Amino acid sequence: MLKQNTRDKGESEIKKMEFKKEKNEKKPTVFLVQENPYINVLSAQEYGDIVLLFESGQQIMFSPQPAIKKLRRKLKDFDDNDYLLMMGDPAAMGISCCIASEMNRGRFKILKWDKIQKKYYSVSINIHEKGEIDEQDKL
Repeated sequence: MLKQNTRDKGESEIKKMEFKKEKNEKKPTVFLVQENPYINVLSAQEYGDIVLLFESGQQIMFSPQPAIKKLRRKLKDFDDNDYLLMMGDPAAMGISCCIASEMNRGRFKILKWDKIQKKYYSVSINIHEKGEIDEQDKL
């Protein structure tokens, strides 16, 4: 759940948001890799329902197998309509990309935060796409 600080009548309150537990087959899903209670990710809802992969504070340490099993279960229906929202433990982010790619024939999308525009943008990735090495220079 997400904690968001708000001001009401001069007092500080904590507003909690419940994330979805599972993917809804009919709607796009934003898979939040790991929640950070100090960052508001509600604007990512414009891309789909938010499903949390790891709670705040969880770390992948010496044995990644339980985390891999959990991600395989949660990302089993990942498809072209879904997104990964990169936040949290770098190991969890890396494994999430690997599993999402595996579940969707090498394709996945991430949401990237633009701090100037203050909004998320979608970045599509296809690890099997054949491109030229200098492709970036031709843009």
